[in-house]
Amino acid sequence: MSHPTDVDPDSDCVARCKAGDRAAFRQLVEKYHPEVFRIVSGMIRDADEADDVSQEVFLKIHRSLDRFMGQSRFSVWLYRVAVNQCLDNLKSRKRRPETVTFDDFSEEAERAFHALFADPSPNAAEGLEEEQLQSAVQRMILSLAPEQRVVVTLKDMEGMSQEEIANILGCPVGTVKSRLTRARETLKERLRPFYEAWKSGG
Repeated sequence: MSHPTDVDPDSDCVARCKAGDRAAFRQLVEKYHPEVFRIVSGMIRDADEADDVSQEVFLKIHRSLDRFMGQSRFSVWLYRVAVNQCLDNLKSRKRRPETVTFDDFSEEAERAFHALFADPSPNAAEGLEEEQLQSAVQRMILSLAPEQRVVVTLKDMEGMSQEEIANILGCPVGTVKSRLTRARETLKERLRPFYEAWKSGG
C-alpha cells in the first residue's frame, strides 16, 4: 500500500480516465504497454498469445478502473492484473513445461554458466547478472512453475525489488525471497546438463 507521501505519478491521468477522457487512457496504455508485454512474454512464450493477453490486461483495467481507489500506485495495480491474467491463462490451458535443448542457448551462455557454476554454494545463483540471465536462461524460465516464473520475471528480467514484487503479488517479502531461491536453484539444476555439455565442447 502506498504511503501518504508516495504520490502516484499517474493519479491525474487516472482521474481523467474515470471522467471519460479516452485520450488519458490511451496515454496510460502507451506508457505501460511495453513493460506489460515484457512481463507477459516472460510468462508466456508465444508472441501472438502474449500480445492477446496484454490486450486483455488493458481491457480489464479499462472495465474496472472505477473500482481502483488508489490504495496502491496505479502501476502496482496494473502489474498485479497482468500477473493474475498470465496465471489464469496458464492454468486454464494446463500447459506442459517448456522443453529446452542446448541449441536454444546463445554464445553468451558461457558467461551465465560461469556465474551459476563457478561457486558450488547454494547461493551461487545470486551472483547471476540480469543480462546474463536474460541471454542464457530465458527459455528455461518458462519451464518453472508459474509462481516461480513470476518472481524471476519481475526480479531478474524487470529489475524490480523484492519489496515491489511482494506489493504486486500481495504476499510477504519472505515469500518472494523463498520463491526466488527455489527458482534459481531449480534453474541451476536444469542447466547443469547443458553446462556439462558446454564444458565438453557440446
